[in-house]
Amino acid sequence: GWRFILTWVGHQAPCTSFKYPFPYDVNQAYQYGVDNANLAMARLKQYNLSNPDGSGAIVYLDLEHFTYSTQCSNAARAYVNGWTTRLSQLGIRSGLYSTSSGIRDNRYHTISKPPSAVWIAEWYTTPGYRPNQTVWNLRYLPDNNLWANNQRILQYTNTHSQTWGGVSISIDSDVANGPVSVPYGAYDLLKNRIWLPIIRKH
Repeated sequence: GWRFILTWVGHQAPCTSFKYPFPYDVNQAYQYGVDNANLAMARLKQYNLSNPDGSGAIVYLDLEHFTYSTQCSNAARAYVNGWTTRLSQLGIRSGLYSTSSGIRDNRYHTISKPPSAVWIAEWYTTPGYRPNQTVWNLRYLPDNNLWANNQRILQYTNTHSQTWGGVSISIDSDVANGPVSVPYGAYDLLKNRIWLPIIRKH
């Protein structure tokens, strides 16, 4: 019954201090997105998380927050566009993990191939589990026209301790109203949808 938010942590924006940035040049950044998509498909097949031909999953590209500038935003948009376009060609749905302000500021919905779904980071000041949390009424992402058709996962709190079944773990809490993945062949075993807390290692 496990479902996975498959996450690809690839290159990051060139205006950050991350070790592996994609270039400022938009054509090169686009190609970096394509290359990451190809690598992601290979991993999906390796770990049996897609159809045998590599299609059928959804993978969320982890693009961490960066301070907005026109040059950096243009590179990020090209990078994401390369990712989404190539995954679409491979029969894989493209997801994007980013802050809600980053999704708004960089206008990823206007690139030629927008992500199929978004995993939005918008944290409460005080972390903690909220059983009634939804993916709606966010500060920076409107409800009515952007990824509004079962296309959202929300990470609403950063790392904190929770205890389940007597075991305490450090966890980021998420709520999902969007696509996730299961291993190949598992659909026949699924009887009910049960959303579980997602453990995300940084």
